[in-house]
Amino acid sequence: MNDQTFGMTGQKLTMDRTLFQAYRESPWRIQVKRIGLGLAIFALIALVAGIYLSISAQATEVGYQITYLEATREAQTLEIASLRSELASLTSASVMAQRARDLGFQPADMSQALYVPVESSMVRREAQLAPPPTSKPEPLIKPAYKQSLWDWILEEILQLRINVREAQP
Repeated sequence: MNDQTFGMTGQKLTMDRTLFQAYRESPWRIQVKRIGLGLAIFALIALVAGIYLSISAQATEVGYQITYLEATREAQTLEIASLRSELASLTSASVMAQRARDLGFQPADMSQALYVPVESSMVRREAQLAPPPTSKPEPLIKPAYKQSLWDWILEEILQLRINVREAQP
């Protein structure tokens, strides 16, 4: 009985091998699969490299823009300092006195000064740039936005019931 089982198992193995050999793929199909897998891996690597190069190029461009803008800012800061210096020299007391003399002005004599009274309505008031502070600040989030949809639906239903009761005689 032992030999018979062994014989059947041997036949089964032989049958399995012949079945496997019958459905075994041909070598050119295996080669096509391997080439396809290699091309897919190559395409994936090329895609990752392309994305990396694109991001690197954008980062480099932004770096150059930052450098250019910093240089522009520094040049403008120097120009502003130069213009302020020039304005200070043009408005200095000695230069302004010389310009006034050239235009025919004379220094004022305090004994000849005339004082003019000014009404209070003509006096300049201090400008108010912001509204006066209030005692109760306005909430950042309106109460209507703090209510959930469920609460709103219940409130509307209750309001509808109240309106129906009032409408009934």
